[in-house]
Amino acid sequence: MMKKTLLTAVIAAFTLLAASPAQAIDAHDIRWKNHAKMESLAQDAGHYVLVHFWASWCPPCRAEMPEIVAWAKAHPNIVFVPISLDDTKHDAAHFLKANHLTGVPVLMGTVGDATNIGVRALPTTMIIGPKGHVLRIVRGASPWGADTFSNSILESMHKGTTEKD
Repeated sequence: MMKKTLLTAVIAAFTLLAASPAQAIDAHDIRWKNHAKMESLAQDAGHYVLVHFWASWCPPCRAEMPEIVAWAKAHPNIVFVPISLDDTKHDAAHFLKANHLTGVPVLMGTVGDATNIGVRALPTTMIIGPKGHVLRIVRGASPWGADTFSNSILESMHKGTTEKD
């Protein structure tokens, strides 16, 4: 419980920094644990990737998760990497199961790694281009079910492919 309270305080403090200029992020530094092994974006090179940092104890994350999962399923050509910052894999898996969010992998990250790559609030979603560059960072819960928001995400990807990396 103490760890969650401290983590909530740290994330709240970083939320104040969310409006500050984005730091240069190397998308290859984004790592997570899948079962017992560490993975990274290297395996998804050449694809658009939606990296979503969330936690089951985070109210905005809980509210947003059904919409972002539906969005990801509607866009199967975009790799969806939902990284939970929960204390345990059980907590994340229990939330997904209880909310009937099927087919969502339970990938685990650490607060330290997330903070090092620019996560300043939960939820945070990073859109990564095929060459591994961060095209856009979305901090806070977003209306993934709204056409205007969805189109803006897709437009970010389109611009990323037409601009020089």
